[in-house]
Amino acid sequence: MSLLIVFTTVGNEADARRLAEIALTQKLTACVHIDSIESLYEWQGAMVNEREWRLSFKTDAAHCTMLQSVLAENHPYDIPAIYAISAEHVATPFAQWLGSTLCEKP
Repeated sequence: MSLLIVFTTVGNEADARRLAEIALTQKLTACVHIDSIESLYEWQGAMVNEREWRLSFKTDAAHCTMLQSVLAENHPYDIPAIYAISAEHVATPFAQWLGSTLCEKP
């Protein structure tokens, strides 16, 4: 099994929890980490420095596309950053738990 971590950010904790609960309820992720972060970026010609919440969703390759679609459909941002990275050297017990937690068919 290929473990992927899907990331996105939102502007408040309520939206972070809402997206996490949607993904968990649909069994597209086994767990979600929510971290408070500081983001700096340019938006519509202005420099922005604001607090955001980063979500890290643990999933596999079979569920990644559906997870990204569900996040995009429910995301509060006009142009959300939703991307995945592959995790290497995943502990076997964790990989087995992750696989047993996700829905059978995404």
